[in-house]
Amino acid sequence: MLRIEYRIYWGAWDFPTQFPNGVNFTIGQSDYAVDWNYIHWSQFGPTYIDPNIITDYNNWLINFELDEAPSVGSIATYTIQLAAAKTTAGNTDDDTGADATFPILTYVNAIDTPLSWTIQANESSSCGQRSAISCHLLSQKFDFPGTWLNQGWNTFNVSVL
Repeated sequence: MLRIEYRIYWGAWDFPTQFPNGVNFTIGQSDYAVDWNYIHWSQFGPTYIDPNIITDYNNWLINFELDEAPSVGSIATYTIQLAAAKTTAGNTDDDTGADATFPILTYVNAIDTPLSWTIQANESSSCGQRSAISCHLLSQKFDFPGTWLNQGWNTFNVSVL
């Protein structure tokens, strides 16, 4: 029996098996305990159960429904918040490694221009992998034209490159 005082660290999970097509979460229908992962991996592995490095499931879909389309001239707001983000700079705050910064791109429906947020080297930490808890909170707020949203179903495609 698992005792509550013991943490289950990231290596106990197998993201590629649990989410072979990435995350596809529908607000109001999906169960966050089953259908959401606590880390948006740009690559996963190697782990103690799989020596491979997997990089082909970087898109997360967040689906939601609106009863009516936003009015012309309206502004919509999207906020993304991270418990941690890890670049090749690790915990050094130095602009080092092949990917010392990386973009998080959010595509709204079929709009070609993404909402773009670049994580900087000095924002990097390994908190999520180390302990599955927050220790370096990051957030970014985006305003975009409300007309990017539709009456009915909408999708945010969140991509980590």
